[in-house]
Amino acid sequence: MTLPVIDELRALKTHGERAAWLNRCPDVIVIGYLGGLHAVLDDCGFAAGSQFVSARAAALSANRSAEGLLPYTVGLTVEAARGLMKEAAKGETECGE
Repeated sequence: MTLPVIDELRALKTHGERAAWLNRCPDVIVIGYLGGLHAVLDDCGFAAGSQFVSARAAALSANRSAEGLLPYTVGLTVEAARGLMKEAAKGETECGE
């Protein structure tokens, strides 16, 4: 049995489509399907997408300040991973290429 959310990601044709999907992906999906997301992204050779998912998962587990904010370095890591993912997606086309 496969999971619809994982099938949806797997069906995307380009890393650009995957990057856009990951940017829209709710946090509950990142945490709940972390292993499946990594499997699809790794199978398609989209390491930058997998790193972005890891950064988001780490941010969701990070301690917050008294004001409820992420530590600066954690937020910076997520945004850096997002930028690298978007940049990596520009040159890639099909899964596994």
